[in-house]
Amino acid sequence: MTRKISIYILILLLPLSLMADINRGDFQLEDFNGEYFIPVQYRSIYPDFQKQHDRIYLYLKECSYARKKVDHDLSLAGRTPSSIRQLEQEAGKSIQKDFNDAEWAREKLPFVVNRYPDRYMDGVYYRIKVFIPENYSKNILKLVFLGANYITDVWVNGKWAGVHEGGFTSFAFGISSCARFGKENFIFIRLDNVPWLTDSAPDANKHTIVPYKQM
Repeated sequence: MTRKISIYILILLLPLSLMADINRGDFQLEDFNGEYFIPVQYRSIYPDFQKQHDRIYLYLKECSYARKKVDHDLSLAGRTPSSIRQLEQEAGKSIQKDFNDAEWAREKLPFVVNRYPDRYMDGVYYRIKVFIPENYSKNILKLVFLGANYITDVWVNGKWAGVHEGGFTSFAFGISSCARFGKENFIFIRLDNVPWLTDSAPDANKHTIVPYKQM
């Protein structure tokens, strides 16, 4: 069984009236007047992610990235101010905008880090810079991921934007409060492809997400 690390991201601008607080990092169905349920994530209605004609899209074209050994227990832990600080300490200087990433690999988006038959299962750091025009300041910005496998933490201009767990589900973070309009913006992504260990591995119960047997 092989899991790929893939990343597809863009910035979506929405009308100001659609702004919502997205501090919670969960997905749930909320009861609407006892009539039907609405899917909600990060306190926003979960969209279908189909392209819409009345939205403005900024496609992020390329990134710098490097494979990194990360703490899987920390990845799987809940997000608190303390755990977020630990994630930032783990990243070190690479989370800073002025970090020299000249020795990191560069790739156009979207792409897969561990193309078959590569079975790499650990962390990857991504660094992306994008200019956001000044005239976008009256819109709501959402950073949209069409896929990122498996646990993804995102920072925009040094501010933690959110976490998502799941390799093949789209998700989005509101970034209006941390975006810099008329300037270059820096996005840092920590992605952990948590190992899927066989049930006979010594630390299988500690790290594995779904136990499985190799045939």
